[in-house]
Amino acid sequence: MNYLRYALAHIATAVGAVALFWAIRVMFDFDIAPSILPVLPSMVAAMAQGGSFAQANGRAPDGGAAWQFAVMATLISVALLALYYVVLGAAYPAFISTLMARIGLSILGPTLMALFVVVIFLVNRYFLTFNARVTLKAAAKRVGKP
Repeated sequence: MNYLRYALAHIATAVGAVALFWAIRVMFDFDIAPSILPVLPSMVAAMAQGGSFAQANGRAPDGGAAWQFAVMATLISVALLALYYVVLGAAYPAFISTLMARIGLSILGPTLMALFVVVIFLVNRYFLTFNARVTLKAAAKRVGKP
């Protein structure tokens, strides 16, 4: 698995999603709920990795490789999310105070973070194999196989 490609796809998707959400807010005065932002980059990056794996190997990753990928990809995603929040907090100090005011220092903050990590892990695992299978089916149709 190419984890650098995964990280680059993750970064590009995160930046693109933030830019798109901002443009929609400015142009249409409509706020899209940002709760998808921690998960969307992982989903897109896992799909990209699954498609490239299927093209390179002619098969979907087996269960063990998919679970191993999910662990490494989740670690990468969590590290990148932490980096995003550090950069966002440095650029907009009010962001961190607003975030802390919403979740506080109670058990809610760590619980939500743990929930996001589990969701990101499952998203990485599912969309890696999902897009690998879709890529293989599309390739079979192109060559005329059912």
